[in-house]
Amino acid sequence: MNVWWLIVRTPAGGHTWEVGDPGPAGTENLVVRAKTLLGWPHDDRPGDGWDLSLAPGEPHPSLRAKCVHREVADLLRVTDAAVQVWAADDAAARHESEVAAVQAAIARMPVEQQTALRTRLGWSPAPQPMGGGKT
Repeated sequence: MNVWWLIVRTPAGGHTWEVGDPGPAGTENLVVRAKTLLGWPHDDRPGDGWDLSLAPGEPHPSLRAKCVHREVADLLRVTDAAVQVWAADDAAARHESEVAAVQAAIARMPVEQQTALRTRLGWSPAPQPMGGGKT
């Protein structure tokens, strides 16, 4: 049996937890609890200082020396209500990010391609100026 470690790096420093072998569902639960506990931002981007990994075996001593070692009990004290709020906020933020990315991609398309896309998807014709273009 592997002993798994949850390692979280934040802009303020790292945190480690020895989580044992919680299985996939238990791992996901602990990851969301860690994100809730540490205030993981919903708009995180690669390179912004937030990183999470799950590793079999104890982390290298040099990494452990740079991190705060925490107990799994710290994660289990995070209330289910707090986890649900964080998860709902995260899902909403990620949805908004995806919508914005699609809108930006469509906006970069030539008008003819936008019209063809709207037709293919069964959407109404391109939006008209306010008032339908009438003066």
